[in-house]
Amino acid sequence: MERKRLQTFMVIVAALAAVGALVVGGGGAAVGSDSTVTRLKDSAAGRGTDGSRAAALKDLAAIDSADSRKALEDLADGKDYQLAAHACLAIGRADQSGGRAKLKQVYEDAKRPHGVRVAAFLAWARREAAGGSSWQTIENYAKQHYESGSRLETSVAAAKNALFPTTSSSERR
Repeated sequence: MERKRLQTFMVIVAALAAVGALVVGGGGAAVGSDSTVTRLKDSAAGRGTDGSRAAALKDLAAIDSADSRKALEDLADGKDYQLAAHACLAIGRADQSGGRAKLKQVYEDAKRPHGVRVAAFLAWARREAAGGSSWQTIENYAKQHYESGSRLETSVAAAKNALFPTTSSSERR
């Protein structure tokens, strides 16, 4: 049981660190052709270093075209779960048309791995919080898609602390 808690904690820490890295980092290519999008998608999905894969995702998000959005969504739906989680974070960072809906779709899919769902939730919740949504609104949505006592519930609670760190304990529940 302790190992599962440690794994959950590590997934949350990694997802939060990735959110921070994607938010702080600047954009690469602002405009991209189909070949640029294909090259970046292949680079993100390839066997490069984590840094080069993250840079490719960041550049895809910066392009903000229908092709780049589709590429990010394809990566978020992929079987490489680490890449899928990072693609969700990139989708959230970009806040492109349809991005929030894709993040909700990934989060709501109970068949997806825990880490991917957490990343999708974090990215979506960050966008919602930036848009002025309260934690109560975000949490009400989240609760519809996890069971009480689940690892996902723990991850959502950790997200609250990351997104709303100044909330008093009386506001937490």
